[in-house]
Amino acid sequence: MKGPRGMVGLYADLARDIIEIDPSLISKGKAEANGRSCSLLELEDLLDETEWEELDRAIHEIIA
Repeated sequence: MKGPRGMVGLYADLARDIIEIDPSLISKGKAEANGRSCSLLELEDLLDETEWEELDRAIHEIIA
């Protein structure tokens, strides 16, 4: 679901969900969103290349 702010908002929200748990998880290659832990590689497998690039960009904008 895209949500009210479209895809950009979706990726920003997902990035915040991941980072709010523990920013150090990003550097360890792990993510936790909506209470479910997964590796970033597992998350990447769920997204196509364009979606992954958008999520990656959103993560880096938030932690920058």
